[in-house]
Amino acid sequence: SAVIALVIALVIGVPLGLLLGITPPARRATQIVFDFGRSFPIIALLPLVSLILGTNQAMEITIISLGVVWAVVTQAIDGSRRLDPVIADTVSAYRIGPMLRFWKVVLPNAAPYLMTGVRIAATASLLIAIAIELLTLLPGLGGQIGRAQQYQAPALALAYVIYAGVLAMVLNAALTRIEDKLLVWTRRSVSS
Repeated sequence: SAVIALVIALVIGVPLGLLLGITPPARRATQIVFDFGRSFPIIALLPLVSLILGTNQAMEITIISLGVVWAVVTQAIDGSRRLDPVIADTVSAYRIGPMLRFWKVVLPNAAPYLMTGVRIAATASLLIAIAIELLTLLPGLGGQIGRAQQYQAPALALAYVIYAGVLAMVLNAALTRIEDKLLVWTRRSVSS
């Protein structure tokens, strides 16, 4: 569920964030919505979404997606806005068209921010999935922790909690390695 929700959040969040980042009037018009969405405790929606969709995998995916899309959108907006003034002046002086500017300037500039958003969203999706499964006893790691608690098996619950922590660390390390492979230019600029 966490992986599906993460993919949904990326498919929605990346284009939306990039679009808002390169369109200042749209960004200003939607700023309050994003500030609210970012700070809203997503688990508070659990009872409402459970009533609408039922306590099932679709509900879990919906809540996780709603919880992690904000990190992706925010990082995409920041990445597409933070353009080096020299590069912005060069693009303007050479009158580079909007499509070429997007593909050759905005997207490479936003890529490190996007990868940060992916790492944040991936870890958050795992944590939200565990919380939902723990509260609803849906199948999954959180459900196993909840069942261990019900059966008065603290050692088993602790083992699942440690496993969840290790899983989050491995996920973050894997995404960091992918980022290092994909964004070689950012690693070189930091190390030089």
